[in-house]
Amino acid sequence: MTTVAKLRETILRCAREAKKAEPNNVEYRLHSFIAKLSGSLEGMGELDLDAALWQLLETKPAPCPLAVSQPVADALVAMTWWNSITEERRRHWLSVAGTAVPADAWRAFAASGSVLAVGG
Repeated sequence: MTTVAKLRETILRCAREAKKAEPNNVEYRLHSFIAKLSGSLEGMGELDLDAALWQLLETKPAPCPLAVSQPVADALVAMTWWNSITEERRRHWLSVAGTAVPADAWRAFAASGSVLAVGG
């Protein structure tokens, strides 16, 4: 099977699965689709495409009006990341980290070299 055919088949499968998983909410369906497709692309070794997909949903946290220390700011970024990803992505990064601790998942994500890990 050619790469284009494999990619097309993967996109269609992920779209169908996302619609089935989230039949009533378009926003959740989009997140589900991107999570499913991202996982498929990671498995295919397509890290650039995977990062580009997640940039579609990326939102930068609003600047904090209070002066905070760097460790506090880092913790806020990690919490914002955790709260903004889908359950599927949480499971993925917890699996990568080999733990059930969200902070470890964040460290695994940040260590992955993803452009999202440094604010895109």
